[in-house]
Amino acid sequence: MFLGNLRDIYTISANGLRGFQEGNPSVKPCRVRLDLFDSADRHYGLIIGTQNDRGPALSQAEVNAIVASLQPVPAT
Repeated sequence: MFLGNLRDIYTISANGLRGFQEGNPSVKPCRVRLDLFDSADRHYGLIIGTQNDRGPALSQAEVNAIVASLQPVPAT
């Protein structure tokens, strides 16, 4: 999947997950890619955006809330 030009990269962490956010939800193409890792270095990936670049899907506060609501899968 082509995500367009996501230039902004930020570190992000919450609830035992840490990683990177690529893109700014309020700047076109209004897409955010999250690459998160748990303490066992398992990767969790999310892409947030709209079809046809119709403008912001979520605010940064809402992206932060999504990350804060995620829980790592317990180790087996």
